[in-house]
Amino acid sequence: MKKLSRKHLRLIIEQQYRGVPVEFPPDHKQKMGQRMRSNSEMMDLLKQGDMGFGERGMKYDPVLGDDGRPVGVSQRGRSEQEVGNFQASVEAEREARATANAERQQRREAEEARLNSLSLEELTDERKAFMGELVQAKTNTRYPYGRNRGDVEHSYIYRKRDGAPFTQEELQMLKDYDALEARQHGAYAALAGVTSSSLSDDETTLTIRYKRHTSG
Repeated sequence: MKKLSRKHLRLIIEQQYRGVPVEFPPDHKQKMGQRMRSNSEMMDLLKQGDMGFGERGMKYDPVLGDDGRPVGVSQRGRSEQEVGNFQASVEAEREARATANAERQQRREAEEARLNSLSLEELTDERKAFMGELVQAKTNTRYPYGRNRGDVEHSYIYRKRDGAPFTQEELQMLKDYDALEARQHGAYAALAGVTSSSLSDDETTLTIRYKRHTSG
């Protein structure tokens, strides 16, 4: 059976509420190479909520419900307890989202406070001394829009002289430097050039990427 579009189904439901006779296209089933259903059969399927939409991410609608079924049609067969349970679950999901958002905001504020307690000058000296102990294993430079455009991307891969893996504390120090350096330039960070630091899966190689964008 051919699935009705969300727009078409919404129109059918609104017509039903207004008492307007519902007519389905005569070739609605024939186009699919199946036998034609009568209007009464189609309306029975509609009331059962079995029409389907083929669309994802639909949100609550006063005519179409969260589960893709017509509000006021499929819910007529629900008991008060089922309706109450449904409303309770919606409220619980809303509270869970609010709690998750609040926790994310708290983490952002905590991270912001931690960065504010650091000194870019001290991190710069610590990073310089740390990088001086590493061995550069590979480097790569590319110009996304051509050499004359001005945009440039550098990738530098480093290893420790003894082959030991990098620690999360060392990576965090580098990331703190990246964040404070970018913050210092504010909205013009991309024009000044920004760095980002990451480790390989086995944590034995460090990759530092530098990107600079040019205006115009």
